[in-house]
Amino acid sequence: MRGEPPRTRADVDDADADAADGADADAADGTGSPHELNELLGVPPHAETATSEGLLAALSADQKAKHAAAKRVFAETSAVDAFSDATVLRFLTFHRWNAERAHAQMRKRAAWPRKAIADAARARLLRGGRLFDSAGVRRISAVTPFCPEHLIGAHGDLCVFISLGAADVDLFMSSMTKAEFEASQVELLEWLLLRCDQLSCAAGRLVSAIQFFDCHGIGLKH
Repeated sequence: MRGEPPRTRADVDDADADAADGADADAADGTGSPHELNELLGVPPHAETATSEGLLAALSADQKAKHAAAKRVFAETSAVDAFSDATVLRFLTFHRWNAERAHAQMRKRAAWPRKAIADAARARLLRGGRLFDSAGVRRISAVTPFCPEHLIGAHGDLCVFISLGAADVDLFMSSMTKAEFEASQVELLEWLLLRCDQLSCAAGRLVSAIQFFDCHGIGLKH
């Protein structure tokens, strides 16, 4: 994606600003890696407009009742969107359809310190935003060039390979604060969750994801 990584925090700031300026230029001439990457990181058009009808049709009457109750609990603390049925279903299946435990986890999520970051990221993506529109994700890519690549596994689930190559890990760790790093990771994970929820509605079953990280330079000290 890029050449030599920047060597100082100032260089990282400059690279982030250049990425934002480049995105504006790309919008004008229709070229450039930010937009190309955003297109690669999208989902099939049919998934973005899929409904949860098929996903819920496979449930038993008892499971549908538990799902409806869980969705009401979910709505107490989170915005409900077209793909929330898949999110709610994940809570229930994780707890083997123990509704009490699923409800408790949903309510605990309301107190999660980074919930606002996750909710804002999902809302932005649902409005048509893309992963690399995020300033935090662009900052990470300026230090450790990477490109998530989507493949579909043998069972139809999502495989995400993130190739970092020979990363300057020390620079990466010093290029942002802990809070900035955590926020960017929440955005990455929320992007992945939304893609899985969309694909789940399109497939009529829960689609999960596996992430593979390939990076040279990370050691025990990190």
